[in-house]
Amino acid sequence: MPQTLRDFIAQREAEVRAQIAKMQSELRELQSAKRAIDGAAGGKDAPPPSGGRATTKDKIRDVLAEHTDGGTADDITKWVKSSFGTEVPRTSMSPQLSRLKSEGVVALDNSTNVWQLAEHASKREFSLLPEENAPA
Repeated sequence: MPQTLRDFIAQREAEVRAQIAKMQSELRELQSAKRAIDGAAGGKDAPPPSGGRATTKDKIRDVLAEHTDGGTADDITKWVKSSFGTEVPRTSMSPQLSRLKSEGVVALDNSTNVWQLAEHASKREFSLLPEENAPA
């Protein structure tokens, strides 16, 4: 039976999605290796455990490394979904951002609610210290 155009498109879409997933996995491995080379091995920015499964905090670090100007918690949630294909509820995102902030990994611009990796935040007025009432 001949393949319909709809079948071909569905098959090709599945192939492309598989390639994207493979490339995203490779990108995460490269970013983890880069963090290790930059002196983070064994520290707060250590790569994910050998299981290779990135935690929400790993995913946040990875997307903020790609978006050096930072973004709001909603932006980060969208970026994580786009990059990793996983939905992180806002109720989970906020505590993870707060933890990363208390670890000194990310910083928050309280005037705009923009989160950024601490290494990129020195260029702007960001709060690097945790605050009890800071929005997430």
